[in-house]
Amino acid sequence: MDAQFAVALARNGKCSPYWIMKHSFHEKRSYRVLASYAAALGVLGVMMGSSGCLERPLGTPKVHTTNLFVEDVPARSVDKIDLLFVVDNSKSMADKQRMLELAVPGFLERLVSPSCVSTDGKQTIQPLAPNASSCGPGFQREFDPIEDIHVGMISSSLGGPKGTLCDQPSLNDHGHLIPTVRENVPSYENHGFWAWDPKGTHQPPGEKSLSQLVADFSKGLASVGENGCGYEAPLEAWYRFLIDPQPYQSLEIEGGKVKKVGLDEELLRQRKAFLRPDSLVAIVMLTDENDCSASDEGLGWMLGASSIKLNGEERSELPAHPARPAHQ
Repeated sequence: MDAQFAVALARNGKCSPYWIMKHSFHEKRSYRVLASYAAALGVLGVMMGSSGCLERPLGTPKVHTTNLFVEDVPARSVDKIDLLFVVDNSKSMADKQRMLELAVPGFLERLVSPSCVSTDGKQTIQPLAPNASSCGPGFQREFDPIEDIHVGMISSSLGGPKGTLCDQPSLNDHGHLIPTVRENVPSYENHGFWAWDPKGTHQPPGEKSLSQLVADFSKGLASVGENGCGYEAPLEAWYRFLIDPQPYQSLEIEGGKVKKVGLDEELLRQRKAFLRPDSLVAIVMLTDENDCSASDEGLGWMLGASSIKLNGEERSELPAHPARPAHQ
């Protein structure tokens, strides 16, 4: 039995840290989050080892090499941000999406008009006075206002891994930006994202009204909905949009295993327009469950099947409906 399928079956097809296992062990991809995870495990191991008896004999340590290297790169200032929202659109998410809608205006306001911080070392914070261009005596901006922001949004729905669950087109947004997969949602130059550009440095100029930027964001968020795939995959969604060098166009089953077909040129076009090489990239994930990213290769398609055949006998071992039961 395929090792990754055995792991998946052990989890009974439920939401699990399988995405991390898939990308770190199976495909040998390196992520900052994995480096942090490994570092945390290392610290924990040192703490546990130091608490034991120091007189016990020590064995020969096994040398372990890794290609993961993480180094903090200090930034004196940030002049542009590429901000990606990853929104779970499975059942029970409507109230959480509403909370995000209420929080975003203040969040963006803080980025484009930072508060004033006291210079006496007491870290007293006060908002900038209305219509004021600078802080009062004894205060300074906590950071320079951000005058160049790309705001993007994708959903957690990537369909099923070529099984029968979540195989409807409406349950797969392909990791594309929401205005490109929903009707009547405006975006900057139809690129699928919104551009904060108060000084008009973009060609053509972006949005200079914060209230209009918030209104466009709210319309996009409302269009996400909560009728997406019940196997929500926010981690795989942002990986596919931001990082995957060869995002596939579709999946096919060949010889009992999933095969990636084609190259998603539209996603690459959206990524190129959204992501700048000199920007600060920030990801905001909104979800109420663990990630359910399934393997998109090998025998991973069986996790998305409503039934499978074992020794010639068909067994219905997974739920037949893509939507998960409502929360208690």
